[in-house]
Amino acid sequence: TQQQETTSNFSGELSFYSCLWVSELVMPQIAVNFQKKHPNIYLNPEIIRSEIACQKMLDEPKEFALTDDSFFNNYPSAEMHKIFEFHSLFTMYPYCQIHPNFPIASSASISLRTLQQYPILIIHRSQEDRANLPFQTLFVRNKAIYDEMLLSGLGIGLNYFPTATAATKSTIAPLKVIPISDDVSCQFGYLSHRHQQLSPVNRYFIQFFTDYLTEIW
Repeated sequence: TQQQETTSNFSGELSFYSCLWVSELVMPQIAVNFQKKHPNIYLNPEIIRSEIACQKMLDEPKEFALTDDSFFNNYPSAEMHKIFEFHSLFTMYPYCQIHPNFPIASSASISLRTLQQYPILIIHRSQEDRANLPFQTLFVRNKAIYDEMLLSGLGIGLNYFPTATAATKSTIAPLKVIPISDDVSCQFGYLSHRHQQLSPVNRYFIQFFTDYLTEIW
């Protein structure tokens, strides 16, 4: 097909920003599948925290940054919205990841109010977010430590996923996944420069990325 002929000619380095949860949970397998299909394209994602995506795009420009919309929407400078635009790919919903020994582990859903009586583990969030969370919160540096703390029953994990299937696939047994009943969803997608069109290879990769996650989720 014409698309196959066009994409087969892609080559070179594809450099972009990728937030931490994407880099740890899905980017490794996406990169492997993408490189198998396009061995002449070298993927070079730079891992960043979502809350610094705007500043990184401003200070060290790349064509796009995979991130969520919460920090962009609440960015203190209105000028950022004139420079960048956010493109939504998925709606993300909150789930808790909980050891079965917790009394509330058999619940069909849990409210944030209920979670206030337990220590909450959050991975890769900025310390500034602490003021917005009404319960005891432990910020964890990486997923391996986060998983170990959950398996040890040291707290309840709070994370965002697009579907229950994605949440379950990202959770280690015997931990359980329970949806949060409060409507505190966010959008996951990518930041790009408002007045600069993405190159064909970057547009193709974002579509590849979206199709892959749609299929596995």
